[in-house]
Amino acid sequence: PAHQVDDIALKIERLSEQLRPAMQQWLDTESPPTVEVDGITTDSLMARFAGMHYPAAVLLLDWLIKDPKTARKAIAKGLR
Repeated sequence: PAHQVDDIALKIERLSEQLRPAMQQWLDTESPPTVEVDGITTDSLMARFAGMHYPAAVLLLDWLIKDPKTARKAIAKGLR
């Protein structure tokens, strides 16, 4: 739905500075660079969560930067 697209666009717009170059590289080249935050990488997230695409992995790392305690709990529980 349209509101989900708007929500995702807003999250990308507010992306942490350290993740912006990776997202920009992916947008420009469709070649996703591996990014790591606190020992968790985009590659490990995409491998762990079937169907997760690069932008979602980057947004999850952004959540890890902004709210590490809650994000780590969600990752540990399988994002449920």
